[in-house]
Amino acid sequence: MLAATGKRLNRSTRGVTSSLWATGRIEEMLERLHRYALRWTVAVLAGHVSHTSIRLGRERNGAHQHRLGLDLTLSAPKSVSLEGFVFCERREVCAHDEAMRETLDWVKVELLHPRGYDAATGRRPRVRADGMVATGFRHLTSRDQDPQLHTHCVIANMTRNEDGAWRSLETTRVHRSEKLIGAYYRNALALRHHALGYAIAPTLIGRVSGFEIAGYARALLDAFPGHPPPGSASSTAPLRRSWA
Repeated sequence: MLAATGKRLNRSTRGVTSSLWATGRIEEMLERLHRYALRWTVAVLAGHVSHTSIRLGRERNGAHQHRLGLDLTLSAPKSVSLEGFVFCERREVCAHDEAMRETLDWVKVELLHPRGYDAATGRRPRVRADGMVATGFRHLTSRDQDPQLHTHCVIANMTRNEDGAWRSLETTRVHRSEKLIGAYYRNALALRHHALGYAIAPTLIGRVSGFEIAGYARALLDAFPGHPPPGSASSTAPLRRSWA
């Protein structure tokens, strides 16, 4: 907390992603920093590699074409959201954030690839990515204003290949692996809750394993259906041009 009184600066229209208190010149500085960060994010999503003259994509008919990236959304089980925000357990948010980062690290290694080029065959095989450019926007509520801890992980359409050259992403495997990504995230989150001393009740999300914190009645969980639908743990969607 920067000051005891002043204007609260919220960075989300629903739930809470980040907020702080500031006054005077500090408030002005933070507003400038926010505008700069927004411009930087928009530039990266448009394909500009920071601190270089590189812009990914291609020119066609006088217009620059570049897919912005992906919105990978990771959503906690309903009991975790209720435990965190109805009963004010801050450690639920920390566990979610840690599981989210671990999931992104796994996606980067296993699913995120640019295309290479094989001069002998003329083919463009997938090659290993060297890094991920991403940011997260955490929300505490669903669109229906029910408790729903989830993070929109915005993954920019850029990475480096093994030679260090910047390339656009080939995202087919990410789109096809929504359930697998959700299962990985839930497993990482369940392990952290087990370490915190919670009893875990196994569930099924379709044919994929899930969990809830033991002791929550189904009627209570169903009373807050929210959005996304119950049981949904991950989704991927291409970013729309309105982002840029």
